[in-house]
Amino acid sequence: MNTPSNKSNLVYYVYCMRYQPFFQTHDAGSKIELGHDMDTDDVMRMQTANVLPPYFFSGGPDNMETYVYLQRPTVELRNEYLSFYQEWKACGETMVPWVISKDPSNFPAMIQFLFDAEKEENLPEGLVPGSTYWLVSEEKRVIGAVNIRHRLNEALLNAGGHIGYGIRPSERRKGYATRLLSLALGKAKELGIACVLVVCDDDNIGSEKIIVKNGGVQDTSFVEEDGNIVKRFWIRVDPNGACASPSTG
Repeated sequence: MNTPSNKSNLVYYVYCMRYQPFFQTHDAGSKIELGHDMDTDDVMRMQTANVLPPYFFSGGPDNMETYVYLQRPTVELRNEYLSFYQEWKACGETMVPWVISKDPSNFPAMIQFLFDAEKEENLPEGLVPGSTYWLVSEEKRVIGAVNIRHRLNEALLNAGGHIGYGIRPSERRKGYATRLLSLALGKAKELGIACVLVVCDDDNIGSEKIIVKNGGVQDTSFVEEDGNIVKRFWIRVDPNGACASPSTG
């Protein structure tokens, strides 16, 4: 197999070189063979469909390709996570998803908190189970985080959604948020969620573009008590599953 001459082929070539044996894959019934064009959107759709594993080469510094993947929280990445946490705290922004605001000074306890939050019996009334993952580069840098709620209560149906995600300030505008949401959709499908609700504020144009790029179909917006408008989007990840919203078919 010759090294591809263009970036579209290169994405797939690097994937195949990393994950042997070589094989053919299918996207919506269409065969994609080795050496054929396969751009980053193809990879993203196939990851969402669980055809490809949750690894991706996304735009990094100086437009270089960066290998990123979802990682369950682990004490082995303590220093890398603390760097992520401290950078976010220093910028003064609201920490998203909410789980990253958890004090990491007792790091093993924080990790255990995240694992406990995955089980209904460990949660107080009003909270739903959720799984947390970190977006990590090949150099073990923690780039972002995502929290996937296993189900929706009334508050989440109105304005929270299934997925909350965020990228550390120094790594924004590099395509990581789009990839993080894409990988999270694959995890949501593994949890048995057929249609994923993702939301953003009305004035957050960047987040809206990311959601739409990942297949979001807009539903009725929700107006909060303070007048803030929350845009709500459904993303179907399982064509055979039932959807909560008629807008997704």
